[in-house]
Amino acid sequence: MIKVLEVLLMLTASAYASETEVIDKADTLWVLISTTFVLFMLPGLAIFYTGMVRAKNTL
Repeated sequence: MIKVLEVLLMLTASAYASETEVIDKADTLWVLISTTFVLFMLPGLAIFYTGMVRAKNTL
């Protein structure tokens, strides 16, 4: 079983080794911008949900 996994791992590694992918700067920028949006969204969502419950149930 382990030999089969080793062979499969070598086959997939060799398949990806032949392709050279370049990291696109626009994709990286989009991920960073999206992450920033999510980080700003989370406190706003927490404030929104806090307003939906009674004051004694909030932190």
